[in-house]
Amino acid sequence: MLFQYFTSFQRTAASRYISFMLFLVLICLSGKAQKNYNYPFIKNFKRSEYKAGMQTWMISQAHNGLLYFANDNGLLEFDGLNWELYGIYNYSIIRAALTVDDGKIYVGLSNDFGYFDSDSTGLLRFYSLLHLLPPKERRVEEIWRIHQTSEGLIFQSFNKLIVINENKAWIYPAPTKFHYSFHINNKIYVVDEIKGILEFRHGNFLTLKGTEALTDYEITSILPYGKDLMITTTDHGVFIYRNKSIVPWNTAASDFLKENQIYCAIRINENKIAFGTIQKGLLITDNQGNPLIAMDKSKGLQNNTILSMKLDKSGNLWLGTDNGIALLYINSPINQLSFNEGIGSGYTATIHNNIMYLGTNQGVFYKKLNGNENILQNLGNFQLVPETKGQVWTLKVIDGQLFCGHNKGTFIIEQNKARLISDVKGAWVFMQSEENPHRIIGGTYTGLTLYEKENEGFKYKGKIKGFDESSRLMHFDDYDNLWMSHGFKGVYRIVLNENADSAVRVDFYNSQKGFATDFGINLVRLQEQLVFLSSEGAYEYNSANDTMIPSAYFNEFFNYLKVNNAQEDAFGNIWYYEDFNVAVKLIKADGTYKNISMPFKQLQGDFIEGFQSVYPINQKNYLICSKNGFIHYDPSQVLEQETPFNRYLSKIELSKTDSLLFKGHLFNNNKNIPVLDYKNNSIHFYYSAINYEKPDKVEFSTMLVGHDSEWSKWEKRYNREYTNLNEGKYVFQVRARNMYNEETEVLSYSFSILPPWRRTKLAYLTYSLSAIVVLILIVALIRRRINYLRTREKHVQKEKYMIREQKLHEEALIAEKEIIRLRNEKLREEIKNKDKELANSTMLTIQKNKFLISLKQEMAKVNSEMINDIAKRHNKQLIRKIDNEINNEKNWKVFEKHFMDVHKEFLIKIKNEYPQISPAELRLCACLRMNISSKEIASLLNISLRGVEASRYRLRKTLDLDRKQNLTDFILTI
Repeated sequence: MLFQYFTSFQRTAASRYISFMLFLVLICLSGKAQKNYNYPFIKNFKRSEYKAGMQTWMISQAHNGLLYFANDNGLLEFDGLNWELYGIYNYSIIRAALTVDDGKIYVGLSNDFGYFDSDSTGLLRFYSLLHLLPPKERRVEEIWRIHQTSEGLIFQSFNKLIVINENKAWIYPAPTKFHYSFHINNKIYVVDEIKGILEFRHGNFLTLKGTEALTDYEITSILPYGKDLMITTTDHGVFIYRNKSIVPWNTAASDFLKENQIYCAIRINENKIAFGTIQKGLLITDNQGNPLIAMDKSKGLQNNTILSMKLDKSGNLWLGTDNGIALLYINSPINQLSFNEGIGSGYTATIHNNIMYLGTNQGVFYKKLNGNENILQNLGNFQLVPETKGQVWTLKVIDGQLFCGHNKGTFIIEQNKARLISDVKGAWVFMQSEENPHRIIGGTYTGLTLYEKENEGFKYKGKIKGFDESSRLMHFDDYDNLWMSHGFKGVYRIVLNENADSAVRVDFYNSQKGFATDFGINLVRLQEQLVFLSSEGAYEYNSANDTMIPSAYFNEFFNYLKVNNAQEDAFGNIWYYEDFNVAVKLIKADGTYKNISMPFKQLQGDFIEGFQSVYPINQKNYLICSKNGFIHYDPSQVLEQETPFNRYLSKIELSKTDSLLFKGHLFNNNKNIPVLDYKNNSIHFYYSAINYEKPDKVEFSTMLVGHDSEWSKWEKRYNREYTNLNEGKYVFQVRARNMYNEETEVLSYSFSILPPWRRTKLAYLTYSLSAIVVLILIVALIRRRINYLRTREKHVQKEKYMIREQKLHEEALIAEKEIIRLRNEKLREEIKNKDKELANSTMLTIQKNKFLISLKQEMAKVNSEMINDIAKRHNKQLIRKIDNEINNEKNWKVFEKHFMDVHKEFLIKIKNEYPQISPAELRLCACLRMNISSKEIASLLNISLRGVEASRYRLRKTLDLDRKQNLTDFILTI
């Protein structure tokens, strides 16, 4: 049908534009109180998120809060966190879905209808009711509507109505062809292609008199309108059926609805109606047709064609579009503003000379207000004051002049022009002294500035000397002293001179003066008092001790919350901020306060930390500065219904086998407690909470009784897995907490795990019997073993004796070998010592002979020079004695003895191998064995070097050595 509407819509783009502009003109000219300046927060669900078809044809909500969507791909279920798609056996599109009190979800599709119900595991399954119809009546085409009435369930297709009651079916064919049907005030109305609007009553179709004029119109919805009926059509707008006649609903919204084709409509409450169009999204009006909210793609919808609508139990509006699903939070005093786009982050706002000014990080934007116009009505197309492009910190009207604190300096704004009066960078704030109202003290990045009033207005007089700290939060006290809090240091009290151009005294207060911390101290003025707010609570100045003390009154006033900033507005309401949350204490007529925090929970994290600000337009309209511009708050609007909030166990899986144990429906306790085999002792629980307002803020806490000793901490975790549980009884418990800190009741799921077979009673009986049999066998074996051992013991003792004897013998041999080894080591050590003695003796002999030979040579030289014969004779005698000493056979025998002690085997071996060797040659072999050089051999043997060479030559001959073979190496190898 939707495609028929599109093909029938043949108007030109120009006519559509003219009609829409006429709609806007009618809105502006209407004298009614209109509120199309704002629009609700919206949550879009894309196909990629819910993983189903593009189009949603009908929406229904079960008594437990679960939402069901008739979708192109089947029945779509949503629990606030998880989407679940239930397909149909023939992949048919589901056009209608209706939940009833018995927990079933009735659906209509192509040539079939029936219901979804949970099986023993909680998994939804489709059960067809087509078998209730006679075989020839089972061609039902597509079911487009389902109604629950006192007569039973009514399924409406194009060619018939089917009434199901107590498992019986009645069929009522269409007079010609049905379009849609509607259930209004316990009455069923159907639209017939030829007969028009009919009332179905007790099996009969009764013509609704007076509606003949609408026969050729495509009727899309019928709504209650007081005692009358409102009838919407695709191309011809809205009509009222009153006193059996049709009256056009000519209102400010009429042309817009005609132009953009109404596809569906629902009543929100007694005074509000929502229209879903094909071309231009959603329009909400009051009963008089005054537009209240208009939503299309430009306002956040992902598609302009609205196919279905549903008001949920929280009073918020669900939309099924031609491509996706949307949730509009219409039941909230918090709304977005239509003029936010393109203006940046909001820091400050004010109204001056009938002009609204908005200060943002992109500059000052302005919009002129019309005379009697609702201040926020049709506020759009804000324009930038060109000179203020950049960061704006504050806007403040003082004595008829609008001051603008800017990153560039200080401006005076007059209508759409800004005049720079001070180029001192970073003008934070402006404070007018009550004692000297002609003076204004400005706080900047680099200290204080002075402005004084002259005939033309306030003029900049220069910087105030003696204080150069960044000064953003300032207030005068009752004594005209200026107090300033620095976010990273502490608090200053500044006393100015008479001309206010210099600081004559500066007092500093930090943790050494009473504060619990030096950081994050914010100075505010509340109820005519200076209050210092920090993360550790509220403080006030104690003049008696010149120190800061905790403020008993304001700490109690703020319920001992860690309020870090606050603001008192022009009406005496006190706005306060705790971490990323905002709340307000609205002052009542009796001077007491009403604390409101719930509506603002959805804004958590939307504020610019440290720069929170609220501007009261009037007592019903407040502008709240945020990161995305400005948010509207209307304290007169309260939640019409309490939000249903309940925990939900969506699925339980057996981890080891990936099999489903439970697929969720809402319940308090499971009656049939499952008993699991020990092999299935790893379980994965999935849970959720039915909360469609900021579901990402929902936290859960769980505990497995029988395993956990305490509840888990609150966390945004939607599943919990337990592995390798022991046998026993368990109760899984889960609870949820939303952003309002509301907690659900505990949901419990009981189950038990059987012990493994090895720990069952049968196993223990088997173990006992086996133990007895084994015991008997052991006794028999022990007896046999004893006899065997007695026989074997003798052999064993004998073997042990023999082994002992052998071991003693081996130990004796080992001891003997050890003695021999020690003896050999001793001999080797003695030989080593003798070798040293031999070497030392040999060297002494060599050195002695060298000395004697040298002495002999000198004496022979002296003798040749002597003249006296007697002296010569004595000299020659001495020379002979020297020769005798050199050739002393006794010295050689000593050498030979030492050599024999060390190298006896050598001498024996060489004599045996070379018997022809002479004693002289043997002596030469001994010298070579000692590795003595030829020169040393000559000294030892008292021969010349040539004689040594000759002796070596003769020895080589005796040993028959080759010329190439080294004589010394050969001797050393023997």
